[in-house]
Amino acid sequence: AYNPRRHPQQARARRDTVLDVLRQSELITEDEYAAAKSEPLGVVDLASRRSGTFAAFKELVHQRLLSNYDREALQTIGLRIFTTIDPLLQRQISKARTRILNRLKDARGGQAGGIQIAAVWAEPMTAEVKGLIGGRGEGSNYNRALYAKRQIGSLIKPVIVAEALSRPAEFHLGSMIKDQAVSLTDERGEVWEPRNYDRIVHGDVIVLEALVKSYNLAMIDLGLKVGLESIRERLQRMGLARENIPLYPSMLLGALEMTPLEVAQLYHTIANQGFYAPLRAIRSVVDAGGEPLTEAHTSVEQAMRPEVAYLTTHALQEVIARGTGRGLQAMLSDKMPLAGKTGTTDDTRDSWFAGFGGNLLGVVWLGNDDASTTGLTGASGALKAWGSMASAARIQALSLTRPAGITDFWFDPQSGLKYSAPCNDKMVRIPASTTMGGIELSCEERETEDAKSSNTLWEGIKSWLQDN
Repeated sequence: AYNPRRHPQQARARRDTVLDVLRQSELITEDEYAAAKSEPLGVVDLASRRSGTFAAFKELVHQRLLSNYDREALQTIGLRIFTTIDPLLQRQISKARTRILNRLKDARGGQAGGIQIAAVWAEPMTAEVKGLIGGRGEGSNYNRALYAKRQIGSLIKPVIVAEALSRPAEFHLGSMIKDQAVSLTDERGEVWEPRNYDRIVHGDVIVLEALVKSYNLAMIDLGLKVGLESIRERLQRMGLARENIPLYPSMLLGALEMTPLEVAQLYHTIANQGFYAPLRAIRSVVDAGGEPLTEAHTSVEQAMRPEVAYLTTHALQEVIARGTGRGLQAMLSDKMPLAGKTGTTDDTRDSWFAGFGGNLLGVVWLGNDDASTTGLTGASGALKAWGSMASAARIQALSLTRPAGITDFWFDPQSGLKYSAPCNDKMVRIPASTTMGGIELSCEERETEDAKSSNTLWEGIKSWLQDN
């Protein structure tokens, strides 16, 4: 409403109201008041702006300067700021944004509405932000990558899985969880009855399959077993710098608002083999004499064990190989394997995709500023946008180094039991911690158990027939 380019009269009236308050509070003199009120708005013509393609990233740099450096030192004349931006990558993702929005417009018969796009691209190894998209165009006054907090949907599911995998004696990717209808009453007294996206209840499933297919009900079961408090602590260790994360059950399906930059920070911890390092936009700041300014200390912390990060990443690779992210297979067939996760919020208000390869991590969000429906799921919207940007930025395939203490087991997806060898073509090979609980069975033991089950079933049927 106060955008000075679109509504200059309203903007001037609001400015004058603030000046009136300053004068009444005696924070400015009458002369200062009169001089300020006679000034024009001072809006810079968009055509004359020099920031161009780098406007959104420059805003991140400015934000980090004020956070990490002494304000007085920053007023020194002749400062030189060395940033992490990759100018070529920034131009590539900016061009990709234009193509994405044009395709979206064509797909909707020339009407794309006001759908906005935001993206963050960083380097996993160094935690350096390489490119940033803040909105539909460079002239946007609102940087959605930094400031737009939107519900993240299924992007939270890998965090739940990571927390479960940190307890190998209790959970592994082959653990059985229940995908069943649930009705919960939260702390506000509101009844919550979530459903799967396909409206189907899938019964008992293994953790890996629940994440790959993004089953809501199964993830709720796992999340409640792990505990909301533990998931909140996991989010904080992975880089979500907030104390007041509400512990509602709906959090398990991503009813948690985050900016694209905050999401990138979470997924960077996974991509960085479990080590948390703050994403950075500035390498160094030196004064006119070439002396570096004192920079805030940047720490690297182990937020999850390497084996947990490895197993979580393996699961995210499966999401792209055969799950909700499989749409990338055709787009980036020569870049596989990659790891990632789709995210969709209620009524398709928000479309998300977060993923990474060997050299780049990217988060893309699509949505309307007024939170109205877009008609785009994570797979139909943000995933395609991510794929287009990743291709333009020359993402590389992901090569994982298996940490000590991880080996492959064969799991029966119908029972969750683990075996030393594949006993039939339905068994799946899954990496797991060697310290995981449970007994490893042989195929001979399976046949014995199957025979016992068959005999028990037949005896039951005979008994029923005799009684009836």
